[in-house]
Amino acid sequence: MAIVRKHKRRTNKGKTSTVKEHNRKVRKRMPMLYSIQTDQEDMYPSEKPFQEYGDKLFDRRGGRGTGWFGTGFYGFSDKSEAKSAQTKFDKKTRIVDLNLNNPLKIKGGFDEGLKIHNASRDIWRINPKTKKVESYNQWQHKIDQENPQNIIDTFNDQGIKDLTIDELIEAKKQSKIQNKQPINIILEKRGYDGIIPPHSMENTTYGAIKFDNKKRKIDDIDLNKDD
Repeated sequence: MAIVRKHKRRTNKGKTSTVKEHNRKVRKRMPMLYSIQTDQEDMYPSEKPFQEYGDKLFDRRGGRGTGWFGTGFYGFSDKSEAKSAQTKFDKKTRIVDLNLNNPLKIKGGFDEGLKIHNASRDIWRINPKTKKVESYNQWQHKIDQENPQNIIDTFNDQGIKDLTIDELIEAKKQSKIQNKQPINIILEKRGYDGIIPPHSMENTTYGAIKFDNKKRKIDDIDLNKDD
């Protein structure tokens, strides 16, 4: 009869731990996102932070309170903050733990975070023909034109280098094909998998985010559960 041995990992203190225990320790060192989801089997990516708390909504753009930190799963980087927000809603919810391998951590305070948030929104407003950021009033009359260089400078201040107007336009084009926001495409290209904004923006209006555009089974990704 074969003898099955549980694989153990030697720690630097001479002690041993199982692979499962080691993985849990690694997770504690990694950035985390704690996402509030309705108590159901699936979780759905959103572009509205906390809108309906995980119901089957995947709305795009427009003046409907869209979250401009991207398409994905919104939440908090602090579990206690997520638990506090969770108590404010009557609907039955659960907190799902998600790994963030390499999030963009926005430097500065609320103002700097808002600049990135609004720059992401303004990518949608770039006219590919004029290469200008165009704003319209409620009657669809053009009321303003701006140079997209302001968007580039805002991202550059957060360490996103070599961004060009042509890349912004291409990200806008690809967002419709890939079904995710331009900011996802721009940051994923540079190895980021989410955004952690300043603490003052980790709320149900803005929120931190893990990029994703696919429905997921909660039990497959909930790190509260054993491997």
